[in-house]
Amino acid sequence: MRIRLHHFLIGTVLGMMPGMLATTVLGDQMTAALADPTRVNGWLIALAGVALAGLAAFGHWWLRRK
Repeated sequence: MRIRLHHFLIGTVLGMMPGMLATTVLGDQMTAALADPTRVNGWLIALAGVALAGLAAFGHWWLRRK
């Protein structure tokens, strides 16, 4: 299969970006919670958790449909 390198790189970055962003936000909030529990933004943690769960569910659905 022939695919151009820049198409592969762009697709890889776009595909990995939502998961990386959600994991980074969740990790940052968990670190803040350990350092100072009053600085925790519960909504942001919940949003990151829902985003990760949604990405996992979408990936599962995507792979099962074929």
